[in-house]
Amino acid sequence: MQDCNHTPKITRSPAVANPCAITRSQWDAFWARRERTSPARDWTNYTDGGHWMGSGKDPSHLGKQELSTSSKAALHLSWPTNGCVQKFREQTSEINFKVSVMAGILAGLATRNAGLGTSIGTGVGTSWLLDQAGGLRVHRGWSYALEVEWSFTIASRPSWREPDIDLSLNRKETLRDETGKAQYFKTHTHKEDRASEWPPDMLWTFVSGVTGTTDGATRIVCPDASVLVHSD
Repeated sequence: MQDCNHTPKITRSPAVANPCAITRSQWDAFWARRERTSPARDWTNYTDGGHWMGSGKDPSHLGKQELSTSSKAALHLSWPTNGCVQKFREQTSEINFKVSVMAGILAGLATRNAGLGTSIGTGVGTSWLLDQAGGLRVHRGWSYALEVEWSFTIASRPSWREPDIDLSLNRKETLRDETGKAQYFKTHTHKEDRASEWPPDMLWTFVSGVTGTTDGATRIVCPDASVLVHSD
C-alpha cells in the first residue's frame, strides 16, 4: 500500500433530526400534568381509609405518564499506512495526557456537535488509549470504532413524590486488525444518578441537546493528537 503524507483525513456524516426526540410541547405537558396531580401527593386530601376528600376529581385516577427517547453517534479511526501508525505511536503519551485530563467530558455535555466533535474527540478511547500504554498498540490496516448511545426515560404517577428518571450513556469500543478480527472490545454504561436532582429546565437543556439528533458519525484516517482534541 502506497504511503500517504500522514495528513489526517476527516469525513462526517452529519447527525439528523431524531424522529423519536421529545418535543418541547411534550415536555411542558408532562410537567403541567404533574402540577395538576400534585394534590394526590398530599395525604391530607385522603381519609384514613384512602378515599379522596379533596376538591374536584381524585387526580390519582389520571394514571402514569412517560416520555422516552434515545440517540446514537459514532467515531471511527483508521491507520492505513505504516507512516500513520508511526505518527500515532509517537504521540501516544501526548494523547494519553490529554485524555486523562479530560476523561470526564464524554459523560458530560454536548456530545452531539459536528457528528461528535471535541467532546468525544478528547475522550476518544478513554479506556483504550490508557490501556494502550500498557502494551496494546495499533498496526497498519487496523481500525477503531467508538459507538455511543444516549437513552432517556422520565415517568411519573400522581402519587409519586418525584418522577422516575433514567438517563444513561452506553459506550462500545472495538479495535480490529487488518483482517477485521476484534483485538479489543469493551462496553461501558454510565447512569447519571443525579439527573433526578436537576431542575426541569436544566434537564430539558441536556436531554434535548444529546438526543435531539442521532446517527452522526465522524471518520478520521491517520488520526493524530491535535485532530482528536480539535476535530471540530
